[in-house]
Amino acid sequence: MATYPGPVKAMLPIPEGNAVLCGLSFGYPEMDARINSTAAKMGREPVEVFASITS
Repeated sequence: MATYPGPVKAMLPIPEGNAVLCGLSFGYPEMDARINSTAAKMGREPVEVFASITS
C-alpha cells in the first residue's frame, strides 16, 4: 500500500483526513477457495459509494 502519500497530496487537492490508498494484485483467482465464494454471495458496493477517483 502507499507508504509515501506526501508527493501525491502535494499535487492533488486531497482533503485533510482523507488517505491515499494504492494497491496492486496479480495472479489468478482460486475459484474453489472459500473467500471467493463468500464475497460473491455478499455482493459488492459500487466503487462510487466508497471511493473518489481523481485523475
